[in-house]
Amino acid sequence: NCRFTRCNLTAARLAEIQTTRCEFEDCDFTRARLDASKHQSTSFLNCTFTNADLYGGKFERCRMVGSDFQGANLSSLKMEGGDWSFTLLRSQNLDEFDFSNVKLISADFAASSLKKATFQDAILTNANLTGAKLQKADLRGAEISGVNLQGVELKGARMNLEQALLFAACHGIVIE
Repeated sequence: NCRFTRCNLTAARLAEIQTTRCEFEDCDFTRARLDASKHQSTSFLNCTFTNADLYGGKFERCRMVGSDFQGANLSSLKMEGGDWSFTLLRSQNLDEFDFSNVKLISADFAASSLKKATFQDAILTNANLTGAKLQKADLRGAEISGVNLQGVELKGARMNLEQALLFAACHGIVIE
């Protein structure tokens, strides 16, 4: 239940830290070690995690809105629900990640690898997937309105009928 605003946590060693209902706003976690950390109902609003190590971290019902993860190690990271809207996740290897029930409005996944990722019932409205690889990803039930699927690698991806129609429309197919 602590609140931190504009804190400089650059290169901080926070491995295995546990937080519950804390709030971090505009904090800098550049090169911080948060491996094996656990967070429940914690907010990281507009925080910077550039080159941070979040290996094996767990985020349950957390708000990560507007946070930047450029170059961060997200290997084995787990997320359960929560709001990751407006996050910068460009060029990340997010293969086999489970984004089920996560809010990802306007999240930036450009050039990321999302092979075999699960997005069941996620909200991806207006997310940037430019150049992303979603082979064998599970998009069933995900809200994908406003997402440009042109140029996205989707071979073997699973979609429901409504999503398939949206995909066809994006590619200029006339459905009558």
